[in-house]
Amino acid sequence: MSRDMKNLFNRPDDASAAPVPRFEPLEDRLLLSGLLAFNMEFPQGPYDATGTVTYDAVAQSFDSDATPLAFRFSATSARPVVAPRDFQLHIKVDNDGNLIGGVAGDDFRIEGQIDQDGDGIFDFDGVLLTGEILEFGHLDSGSITDQYNFRFQATGGDLVTAGLFTGKDIGVRMTSPNSTFEDDFMVDFGGKAQGVFGAIEPLAAPPDGSISGFVWEDFNNDGEINFNEYAIEGVTVELTGTDDLGNAVDLTDVTDEDGIYAFVNLRSGTYTITETQPANYADGIDVLGEVEGQPMGAIGDDVFTEITLGLDQDGVNYNFGERPEAGATVTAGQTATIGFWQNKIGQAVLSSVNEGMGDWLATTFQNMYGMSSAADLTGMTNAEVASVYKAKFQAKIKGIKLGTIDGPAKFDSQVMATAFAVYVTNSNLAGMAAEAFGFLVDDVGLGGATWNVGDAGEAFGVADGTEMTILDLLLYTNEKSSVLGIYDMDTVLRTLANDIYTAINEGGDI
Repeated sequence: MSRDMKNLFNRPDDASAAPVPRFEPLEDRLLLSGLLAFNMEFPQGPYDATGTVTYDAVAQSFDSDATPLAFRFSATSARPVVAPRDFQLHIKVDNDGNLIGGVAGDDFRIEGQIDQDGDGIFDFDGVLLTGEILEFGHLDSGSITDQYNFRFQATGGDLVTAGLFTGKDIGVRMTSPNSTFEDDFMVDFGGKAQGVFGAIEPLAAPPDGSISGFVWEDFNNDGEINFNEYAIEGVTVELTGTDDLGNAVDLTDVTDEDGIYAFVNLRSGTYTITETQPANYADGIDVLGEVEGQPMGAIGDDVFTEITLGLDQDGVNYNFGERPEAGATVTAGQTATIGFWQNKIGQAVLSSVNEGMGDWLATTFQNMYGMSSAADLTGMTNAEVASVYKAKFQAKIKGIKLGTIDGPAKFDSQVMATAFAVYVTNSNLAGMAAEAFGFLVDDVGLGGATWNVGDAGEAFGVADGTEMTILDLLLYTNEKSSVLGIYDMDTVLRTLANDIYTAINEGGDI
């Protein structure tokens, strides 16, 4: 235990002279368990043994009232604090002994008068020092003398104005003789209070590194967070690794309503991010993120490894893409035939659903309907897209009559009709408007339904007899297309695929 402060003043031979403070040396050491660890620096000063400390368990208030005695500006410069003088400390501590916070007004306050240079004029007069609580420590000694200590942020007073606490916190050490504290904050206790207050080094800034990302429904499985693709809430993501001090790190977060997970206040180190595969979703494309603008790490199955963070660096966009779980085979109400989409009702369906169909088709199927195709739909309204389809359909009819079309004459219309049905039956993309026209609309739509490719596996890059989702069929068709046309106008592949798309559009026809 710290020894009680004593003999704070020695009187010179002239008994009428003002008292001169004498300070006991302070040990630079870590304090015992339960107390804060800090070293007191200059300036500093003692407060007296007639002070009191009280704790009210109901109000959860910890209070101390004492008298500041002197102020030591350096190892060789100490001056008394002259009345009127006061030491006040008021904080909130819960019934487990944990700091709640401060009170209204100043949590710590020293008042008095100090003649720093001994010229008979007070250089500091009134409020000398104020602070707001940052930390609280306590130690039951097992005897009647206990200890507490405190860290405050310096907020005001003449000593702060004079720059004496610039870049410093306020530390307060308190010894409490005649204490009734028995390491129990469920009951009231009290005692006397004496000790030292002064400048201490501020708390080190917490590490500011972070790793974050998204979990989202990547409907078109392109690894990009596109418009009308939705966040997945409630997915568990774990961060493990070792920081620069050799400490093992194991943290867990759950994605919020925006699909975001984030691990903050990370030290430098090497980390791994692991996702727990969410229920009711198939695994999609995961996207490696960046640290300070540079790709960092490696991708595994639902995991990013070897993410190295430097001091206060941020790793961003470590994103996990998921796909709607494959549903049942295509059923009636999910599609329409190619003739439907060019008639008045079909054109009305396309015009009535949520705008954005042109951009979605151009982004999702870039080689068929986007910037890498012969007919870019980017920026077109739904009505304009509907008109494009109708014009192309009519042109195909003429081509058939003239014999100028190679391969299945209506193949392009079959593919586009299937793409239309994927859009209008997905409530996340198109809303519910198509329901009024007899379509089955839900949050997955036709895109999540499945179809067996039969003997057309070559057209979709799979073995014959494979079941694929409708969206995957379209995505593969898009992959094999270019500005030359769908499947680059390969007659064999177009013929095989035409049988599948025709069967889909007729099999699910409303």
